[in-house]
Amino acid sequence: MRHFIQNVSQRYEYFYYSVVLIVRVQTMIKNNITDDDDNFNLWWWTVSSYLAFFLLLIARFVVPHSGEMFHWKPNERRRRFAMNHRICGAMHLLVLVFGGVHLMLLSSYNTSSSFTSSSMSRLAVVAFDLVLGLSGILVTRTAVKDFGKLHSRVRERRTKSSGVLHETKTVATEEMEEHFFYQMVNLTQVLYLHFCETCDGKNARTLALVLSTWSIWRYRDRFPVNSFSRNYEGGENGRWFESVENFLYRAKKWQYVFYKTCLLHGLNVSSAIFGSSRSSSSKTTTILTTHGERFQLYWLCLNASYVMEFFLQTLVKKKYGTQSNALLMNQFLMVVSSLSAFPVVVHRVHPIAFVAALALNFLNRKQETANVCLTCVACVVFDRYVKI
Repeated sequence: MRHFIQNVSQRYEYFYYSVVLIVRVQTMIKNNITDDDDNFNLWWWTVSSYLAFFLLLIARFVVPHSGEMFHWKPNERRRRFAMNHRICGAMHLLVLVFGGVHLMLLSSYNTSSSFTSSSMSRLAVVAFDLVLGLSGILVTRTAVKDFGKLHSRVRERRTKSSGVLHETKTVATEEMEEHFFYQMVNLTQVLYLHFCETCDGKNARTLALVLSTWSIWRYRDRFPVNSFSRNYEGGENGRWFESVENFLYRAKKWQYVFYKTCLLHGLNVSSAIFGSSRSSSSKTTTILTTHGERFQLYWLCLNASYVMEFFLQTLVKKKYGTQSNALLMNQFLMVVSSLSAFPVVVHRVHPIAFVAALALNFLNRKQETANVCLTCVACVVFDRYVKI
């Protein structure tokens, strides 16, 4: 425990600058806005933190080393290596930044009374989510194509551990391929959620849920499975605080379990059975719809979390940044993503959907379509016979 605290205390540089930037950005724009919603301050802190993260990333790492990342000379063929992935990564980074800037600028021109989805074209939001999803798929696909053969030789065959958070390890091809699968899950989910908000029929939404779940999870066995536990097994008694990396891998494991059971299956089932929001407030219902600002912030944070740990490790490998700063920025983004998910969990996920999905995740493993159907049945039965 003492060693863990010492490691964290030595890694304060980016945390300090992040807090300073967050406060300045949030104060600068919030001064022009009045709001009666108690949760609005949390939203502002989250979107400001999201943009502060990317401001630090671009100003500290991308801009100073942009020439080495994206430029090459005709007689230097090494600069051409993985150029497709570099270009796709830069485009994905721009899409993520554009989404955050758009949310902030949009809200800065609207008071809380008009801070609703009416200020955003639903079709434009669907198009943006489609571009974001395809961009994520493309960046992972080019990673597999450009680095697959090279990284297939660096996997530790005995432990099959990940290399995302470790300074001396390298991300294996199997992990890239698994990441590609979950990018497709992201795109499938957001398109399904948009469909639910245009469809008033519960039966049609439920059918769309079953079909969308089956259509993507039926291919799960074609992609590798990388267990989080393999990253911290074999350490000194497997203790939580043996190292920062150990702690983060354990935290990411349970964060993934919560994401899969609550924010994936739980949210999908809740949208099919109960609609887009469980809140009685029309204002809360509007801003938490899939085309609403608060859900869009959560969706941006989720997509950023999927790729940033890979990018941060690349920066460390290239000596553009230090391992301590990369780990701290990973922790910072984990906190921001959790804050962005809070209103979605509270207002859009039914507790029975979450509890049922969580139980089935451990009791009926690797049967995602069946588990979703059983979760739907549990929600229908509970809603019919139990009034809360």
